[in-house]
Amino acid sequence: MKSDDLLKAYDELDMDLYLKLADSLLSIDKFSVNDEILKHSRIYSYYCGLLEFATKSVKDYEVDMEKHEVDLKNDARDAIIQAGARATVAAVEDYVGRDSTLHSMKKNLEEKRYKQGLLKSLVQSMSHRKDLLVQLSANSRAETRMITD
Repeated sequence: MKSDDLLKAYDELDMDLYLKLADSLLSIDKFSVNDEILKHSRIYSYYCGLLEFATKSVKDYEVDMEKHEVDLKNDARDAIIQAGARATVAAVEDYVGRDSTLHSMKKNLEEKRYKQGLLKSLVQSMSHRKDLLVQLSANSRAETRMITD
């Protein structure tokens, strides 16, 4: 899988895609456990990297949103004082609360957090898959020993 494919999947990530990914990434062919183990670490690392990308994206966006909010508060104070009124906390918050850009940024941040949460769940499920693969492999080896003994 290439980084472009992973980033495209991240951009398009929603519940439907999450379910498709979960079905395809978490299924196990019990007749080829060794092959499953070999490819698991590679795929797991891809999605861990994508989760880190999502986490960085959320943090970067939070910083941008906080800066925008601080700028808005400064603009609000200046505008209120220019109008000859007192720049109370409530007046500044009212001004900030009406900003459509900040509202849009908050919605975008929630979407980024949602995608991050889906990726986190997928990575956790892949970790459980690894544990299951290890157990299946151990069981297979035990069965082989029983047959040969």
